[in-house]
Amino acid sequence: MINEKVLPVKRSSYKTVAFTDQFSRLIDARGFRSMSASRPVSEDEARDLASKLRDAVGETADDATLLRVLRHNPEIIRLADRPGEGEPGFVAYLPLNAAGYTALQWGELSRRSPDLAHLCRPDEAPVALYMWCVYAPGNFVPAIAAIAAHFEEIAPDGVPMFTSAATAPAARLFKSLGFTPASDHFPEAESDVLTIFPQQPGEPAATLPKNGRR
Repeated sequence: MINEKVLPVKRSSYKTVAFTDQFSRLIDARGFRSMSASRPVSEDEARDLASKLRDAVGETADDATLLRVLRHNPEIIRLADRPGEGEPGFVAYLPLNAAGYTALQWGELSRRSPDLAHLCRPDEAPVALYMWCVYAPGNFVPAIAAIAAHFEEIAPDGVPMFTSAATAPAARLFKSLGFTPASDHFPEAESDVLTIFPQQPGEPAATLPKNGRR
């Protein structure tokens, strides 16, 4: 969890995500919005990317878990390839269904080894999105722009987005995008989970009861 005081920030919608104005201006200034593209990875690519992530941040989900989730939904690991501009970044995300969203709000989502019953298949619309990991050395902004463009495709009306920061620099970057502690909205959520909503600032976020019924 980020313990620094989070000051109010101006928001600018990237269609489905209310990122900060600063981030949206950076995307526009560098032309990332027009170049925002990503693609799903193969299983071999997933293993290679996971190995790089472990070298960078230490312990992560093991290959067996990664492949189990990838076979459930082959879209969840996206490579943001920028030819000729350094190492490509990738983002892995969990497309949560109603049960998964409820589990996350109540601090019961297994993020290291996700329950497939909490995850959407490719033909199902997610209720919320959890950015499982981001690996983008030197290319963080275009990687996030690319995954945001993908999220517009699978959730065109916008859904809550969640993540957690594995390092202090990552925490600062997510804060600059507009992410805040999820526990500010969902008191039972795990303390390291961060969130950003598609709603305008001040619009309340709905909390699902633990039994999944309103």
